[in-house]
Amino acid sequence: MYTHHFFRTFSLFHKALGNERRVYILFLLWKYGPMTGVQLVERFGIHSAAVSRHLHLLLNAGLILGQRKKMVVYFSINPTPEIIRLMKVIEKLTF
Repeated sequence: MYTHHFFRTFSLFHKALGNERRVYILFLLWKYGPMTGVQLVERFGIHSAAVSRHLHLLLNAGLILGQRKKMVVYFSINPTPEIIRLMKVIEKLTF
């Protein structure tokens, strides 16, 4: 039976994928591995607050993980089988 949690998770997942910048962040993390927020800001050339909001949505949707090392958080793809399959699809669509 579907629960409130299922529908909330499903909604967050699709909201996270509904923005091209968030999909690009996923692609960068998939292609280059863990990156910091500062590295992502440098890639985009947009304000750190905007990147932070995108990362927050991706984290809430369970698509990425954040690992703190001293004063820096490294973001990476959440390596679940479903997300790995999703990233392979995104990778095929970019070429």
